[in-house]
Amino acid sequence: MAIRLEQRSPSWSWVLVLGAVLAAGFVLTCDRRRSVENWIEVQPKQPPRLDLVMPAPLLGAIALVGLVAVSVLGCYVYYPPPSEILEELRIVNTEVATSSLTQDRDTALYWIPVYDDWTRKLQVSLYLRGESLTPYRRAKAQILRSKLESLEHGIQSKEDEDLRQLGLDVDQAFRRMRAAFLQQK
Repeated sequence: MAIRLEQRSPSWSWVLVLGAVLAAGFVLTCDRRRSVENWIEVQPKQPPRLDLVMPAPLLGAIALVGLVAVSVLGCYVYYPPPSEILEELRIVNTEVATSSLTQDRDTALYWIPVYDDWTRKLQVSLYLRGESLTPYRRAKAQILRSKLESLEHGIQSKEDEDLRQLGLDVDQAFRRMRAAFLQQK
């Protein structure tokens, strides 16, 4: 059974944004008296109460601190907690093991890169959250990735006898890696 990837139709939101930009351009082109520009350029009679003058270096420093803060937050969003990653890995492992046992090559080839990506995210997530990535854990993850690579090569070589065994090897390597990552510090 092959996986059918759904193709999404173009989003109507982009059509609406393009229409708004074209409408704004049309209004500004047809505005002979430049009333829109005059309205934008009107200065207030008295300065606003909270209008602060900040030097450029201070604004640059604030922008830099904000950029670093958003980057750190992005890391924690992109790399979820290890418990969530292990749950995703369990699902992906089931897909890969089932597809290799049933010799569904297309499905296995689809899920193997996803599997590899999640194992790497697990290691980074542990590091971000201050947990130790011991050599034992690192070795178990590396063994799993090497078994995945062997399975991928087995699928591409079209050898049916080895495919089932390779799928079982990947499943066993996942169970060992999961046990290593669930151990206390």
